[in-house]
Amino acid sequence: MCIKKVHWSITGKCNFKCKHCFLNEIKSKNMEPSLNFCLDLINQMSEYGIEEVSLTGGEPLCRKDFFCIVDALSRKNIKLTEINTNGSLVNEKFLEKLELRKIRPEFSISFDGLNFHDWFRGTEGAQYLAENAFYLLNSKKFETSATICMHKRNLKTLEKNIDFLTSLGVKTVYTNQIIVTDTCKIKKEIPSVYELYEAYLDYIPKFFKRKSPINLVLGGFFICKKGSKNYSIPAKKYNKTEKNLPFQSICPHAKNKVYIAPDTSVLPCMPLLTANNNFKRAFLLKVSFKEAIESYFYKKIMNTQLSDLFSKNSKCKKCKKKYVCAGGCRAFALNFKKNIFDCDENSCYFFKNNYEQKIKMQLTNI
Repeated sequence: MCIKKVHWSITGKCNFKCKHCFLNEIKSKNMEPSLNFCLDLINQMSEYGIEEVSLTGGEPLCRKDFFCIVDALSRKNIKLTEINTNGSLVNEKFLEKLELRKIRPEFSISFDGLNFHDWFRGTEGAQYLAENAFYLLNSKKFETSATICMHKRNLKTLEKNIDFLTSLGVKTVYTNQIIVTDTCKIKKEIPSVYELYEAYLDYIPKFFKRKSPINLVLGGFFICKKGSKNYSIPAKKYNKTEKNLPFQSICPHAKNKVYIAPDTSVLPCMPLLTANNNFKRAFLLKVSFKEAIESYFYKKIMNTQLSDLFSKNSKCKKCKKKYVCAGGCRAFALNFKKNIFDCDENSCYFFKNNYEQKIKMQLTNI
């Protein structure tokens, strides 16, 4: 097994009241593993061979013992690659502590649209705090990225928001589709797949006319590096040139990186948290890190092959794109269809409506 990276929610606590927060769904909102648990887990990660860790929450900077965790990672030569934060607690003193330790992770900060960010994050002044964090990090030469959760209010301002983030020195912009949960407070504000993809399609030529000013990842739709004329389609998991395609994994991501939730459950990725009872999981309060990775639950999604998927999903089996999309994202299938062998309807929609060709057509005159 070649897992070398961990994405770790070191707390479920947060100082914001985000309208879409899915930690409420699994009652992890205020969970926080003890420092002793975290230190022991870092030792286990090191023994297993983990080389890189990214930290998230909740809001990870809410932990008063944050630097105890950072120092423990350093002692084990595990590189802290990224801190996912709302930016509210990023200040000169915090960055000085990182610089004293000669640690320079990338900061990924939520930014959900000019004039909409406070509303979406349920916190007055959230946009001001995020902007200040970007300014400060840029002045200290820390790399930054921004994540935009797409809702109906910011769909038509994607160009404006990305231009603004570019002006702040942000290196990469990611957009995310909001997963609807029972606790989501803005269900009526979540765009349809059609609305989302059309907004992306409308923006892409504008992005290239600006000569690709930033690394851009439009979730599940489009990826392009800064300054490049070339792009990739993340919905295409395979390109039909791989050997033994029927025996390829339905979730290649699961073999590279693992996610640890505030309740200590171990999953291939964060979106699987909201799959709830549709995807069983191992808990690190009950088993070791190694046992969790090698558990039946984790291996089920990591080792399930495309041939297994097609044998249980006639819709995928008949599809001409089955060896390209590989059934789509398993987290989306579990969240929206409740079964690991169901279709990811977003991926189906992308290919059925020829969005790959539509993107090419949008760029023909640029």
